[in-house]
Amino acid sequence: MFRIGLLKIIVSILAILPEDIQKKIYTSNRIHSREMDFTVSPNSLWTAYEITNETAIQEYIPSDLELSDIRIFKYDSCPKKYLFFNFFHVETPYFHGHRLEIVAVVKEKSTNKHRFIILDYYSDTISSDPIQLFKKPNAKHMSLYNDDELFIVYMDNLYFIKAHPSKKFYEKTLCKEFSIDCNKKIYYGSKHIHKPNKLSFDENNVQKIHLLNAECIYNNLWTHCRKKNPDAVFYFPNPILFKIIPEDDDDNVVFSQKNNGYNKYDCWEKHSLFEVGML
Repeated sequence: MFRIGLLKIIVSILAILPEDIQKKIYTSNRIHSREMDFTVSPNSLWTAYEITNETAIQEYIPSDLELSDIRIFKYDSCPKKYLFFNFFHVETPYFHGHRLEIVAVVKEKSTNKHRFIILDYYSDTISSDPIQLFKKPNAKHMSLYNDDELFIVYMDNLYFIKAHPSKKFYEKTLCKEFSIDCNKKIYYGSKHIHKPNKLSFDENNVQKIHLLNAECIYNNLWTHCRKKNPDAVFYFPNPILFKIIPEDDDDNVVFSQKNNGYNKYDCWEKHSLFEVGML
């Protein structure tokens, strides 16, 4: 707990530094190529809204990607372009807390594969990503509650959902393009072309969800881009373990005195600020 508290203080300080200094710290410590496990706790909640303003979304998508429609569930008859809100609790070796991610589906022009792009996110804990670099907590009050009869999520005065389990078609199977392909590479909202976070995970663990009937929804986020009411509200009842896979490129090769040769990620593993408790 002391280490996590110290990290929150350090990242909060780094977040106010000029962007060029943040970039130097971010790249020099191999944060972009750090293998890391993170667990999404049970009850990760998704709400899916049909997009009404594609132009506004395109401002967050680089030129090598394109906004794409997709089927959420295996037997959906018609794909749509969706804006998703994913509320969950995350556990990592370095921090834990709640996150609310605003997500769209894009297609890689080079592979024709569907991927997720995180357009923006809120969190009550520290975070970092290739675009926003170091980010201090930007939400004060976030909570998630589920007792199998009542499901409630809340974030400040911006996002609130009260829902009950659906009595009809309670469990459904997700479309593999949505649940598997989209999760394998995660992009971040920016016009700049960038490398995604590559993820590995148990594919069998991301295909079944439980539907919810929303009794009350208050969502004051990204209202200019989507319909007022969601097409679907669902959650994953089980925890999901993801692993960020480092990029395998020559830029990450550094000299290792330990074995008198070159060793990928050795600089990160031996001297990273994370490892010495500074980041």
